[in-house]
Amino acid sequence: MNRSLIARNSAAGVIASLALFTVMATGFSVTAFGQEARSSELFKTMKAMDARLFGEGFNQCNIEVFKELLSGKVEFFHDVSGVSESKDQFIEVIRIGLCKDGKPVVKRILDEDSVEVFSMRSDGKLYGAIQSGVHYFGDQGQARFIHLWLLEGGEWRLARVLSFDHKEIVKE
Repeated sequence: MNRSLIARNSAAGVIASLALFTVMATGFSVTAFGQEARSSELFKTMKAMDARLFGEGFNQCNIEVFKELLSGKVEFFHDVSGVSESKDQFIEVIRIGLCKDGKPVVKRILDEDSVEVFSMRSDGKLYGAIQSGVHYFGDQGQARFIHLWLLEGGEWRLARVLSFDHKEIVKE
């Protein structure tokens, strides 16, 4: 076995043990952060934002919804079609790629059970949320997604989108 790997792992273990001992000895409490409960207000808010973005925007080709909900700094990363680095570019991709003659090419369906939401905080103050999950596009395909929603002026705006692991749905 690689000795430098053992040394690094041993050193990391010692540091982690010392940190844990220090926390326990000084009486600090450690708060565990994780996925928001499905009953939390943040989880419900992110589900509502998703419903607006896809239910009203994507599935109805309502470009105005995208204009409202996208951050001016939005970036969209897609594992098949590439990167959109601006709000205008992203909206144009929707308009010409997914909305033909004002009608959606395919309907997006969220896998409700796959949705996870994580709060993003700075000094304890909520500034954003990460929403991830799996969605389907009609009976054509599925993909995973990660959305970074940010509070901008008190309003939720979609700032980063990762759309990846696109697969065709295999019919039996």
